[in-house]
Amino acid sequence: MQLLAPNVGWATSMQGLLWTSNGGAEWEDITPPAPKDALICGIFFLDTNRGWVLFEHGEPDIPGGLQFDLASTDNAGATWSMRHVTVPERKYPGILNGGILAFADSVHGWLGLGEGLSAASRGTGVLLATGDGGETWKLATATGWDKFDSVGPMLMLTPEQGWMVGDDVYNELLVTRDGGRTWQSIELESPVKTDLMREYDRNAEQFERSFYQKLPPAAAKLAGKEPQHRSYAAYGLPTFKDPKHGYVCVTYPGVVVLFATEDGGVTWKPDRVLAGLHEAQTGAVVVSAIVDSTWITGRVPKGGMPQLTKLGPGASATDTTMPAPEESGVFQMSFATASQGWVVTNESKLLSTNDGGATWTDITPGWPTGATP
Repeated sequence: MQLLAPNVGWATSMQGLLWTSNGGAEWEDITPPAPKDALICGIFFLDTNRGWVLFEHGEPDIPGGLQFDLASTDNAGATWSMRHVTVPERKYPGILNGGILAFADSVHGWLGLGEGLSAASRGTGVLLATGDGGETWKLATATGWDKFDSVGPMLMLTPEQGWMVGDDVYNELLVTRDGGRTWQSIELESPVKTDLMREYDRNAEQFERSFYQKLPPAAAKLAGKEPQHRSYAAYGLPTFKDPKHGYVCVTYPGVVVLFATEDGGVTWKPDRVLAGLHEAQTGAVVVSAIVDSTWITGRVPKGGMPQLTKLGPGASATDTTMPAPEESGVFQMSFATASQGWVVTNESKLLSTNDGGATWTDITPGWPTGATP
């Protein structure tokens, strides 16, 4: 789902795509015409008019058995154009399914195909690029996408610059400045060290010592610089308000940090910190949004219910309890303004607020049995 502008947005299941212009009070079915038994496996809207929907159909259990078709619209789903996606010859021998789409404009886009992919997940696969709005696709890199690499949620700022969250647990943030031909990993360290991090250090080193028996005791290492273990960080995608200024939210054991950049992501500095996370959120991304420099998160504090937390620059955090059980939490979040937003809970409920989280309305569409937003 995505709230594209105040009151305007979309929600989807594998069977259909719905559109609203009144904040979810009413939904219109704008599902593109598709081949028989085709399922939606990827969606991307550039704005309130231009969007793409990827379908998969065919035999899912054999390499090359699935076929892909891409529908596009420039009038919010009133009409659609459909074309077949021809996957270039590749070395990757696995079963391609699922899809992640990202477009910088009407013609330049990327498509990740892989094992078990969705808009909110990642997996090994192949990365493609288009320069004609999806009419044709080519391998994004000269050698293809290594079968041991992972493709994940993407943000394409320009035809040349983009970002991707990779690896199996979101613990890698990648940037390209040449249209996806090469990628660099960005590693950001937490400005604070929590007890959960220290516990992770001890457990990780004890595990490594049991195999290699050459590492110094964990206590000695912790007494020094306290280096960060790479898998501490769980990255969200960056958000940019202009080509130079942006934010990225990173979750560490016990704490979530908002980093800011003033040079287009070349360097990042800690901007805001929220501590005291529930242990269940360790190793997982705390979903968040940045609207008019206000940082909004769906965090779960220690021993508490899921909360919508809003934190402006230099301001104190304000919390509102969400109508979701503690074991549920927030799966997705999209805000058009600091007051109006949608969240999807882990129980697949689509909730809306128009007052910054003080009150919530269940706007879950009437999905077919088993379908989820």
